[in-house]
Amino acid sequence: MGHPCLLTSQWEAVPLAELVNLVGTYVNPNLYYVVTDCCANDRTTTDEATLKRVEKATTLLRARDFKDKEVTLSAAPPGYTADAREAKTFTVSLVSVLEQSLKKGEAGVPLHEIQGRLREEQEKQGSNNFPIVDASLDLKNVNFPL
Repeated sequence: MGHPCLLTSQWEAVPLAELVNLVGTYVNPNLYYVVTDCCANDRTTTDEATLKRVEKATTLLRARDFKDKEVTLSAAPPGYTADAREAKTFTVSLVSVLEQSLKKGEAGVPLHEIQGRLREEQEKQGSNNFPIVDASLDLKNVNFPL
């Protein structure tokens, strides 16, 4: 269905949207940071229980301003497989970008710059990943925390 899931040690698929919904229900943060570095995102399932679980999690009515609070960083656009070669993963580039920001004395990476910095770092590493950052325009001057 195009929605990322985490697999438990028993191979049960847990929709990421379900986890975000739980955080929103019990924690009510000012901002949600969702970072996905899914190197096996080309797998699909026909398991009916998993499909129902994903559908339920993704159709849950959230607060009207939910998308104004959500920041999603992904290794690749939806439908594309992330590169998992050693030292070229999205996580490696994110850590590098955050370390560089820290060395510069920045208070974090502005959300309107992080996508460009991630893509530049991935290119330097020789990765095929094409990072995507999805956030409300109202958050463009907010810093991704170090």
